[in-house]
Amino acid sequence: MNKPIEVAVVRAGYYDAPEKHSLDPDQPILPQVYKLIGCELVEVVRLPGDALLMLVDEEGLLHNKPLNSLASIVSGVDVVGDVAVLAEKDFQ
Repeated sequence: MNKPIEVAVVRAGYYDAPEKHSLDPDQPILPQVYKLIGCELVEVVRLPGDALLMLVDEEGLLHNKPLNSLASIVSGVDVVGDVAVLAEKDFQ
């Protein structure tokens, strides 16, 4: 059995610490992320300098999801909806 993939979920509209989750490495990653952040399609945003990726709800604006202030600050672009952050090496 492979080591679980660690993911941080940053919820939109909340200022709490990111939630820590583990993904099953033996299952496809994207369906697990879709369920965690409540979406059907993601855009991958590379975060500066840390070898981290932010998976953002691609249709968040269409569904009028709230601004995710923390994700927006970290990424340098406006982000809406919940996001998942994981190591680039774990996303294949």
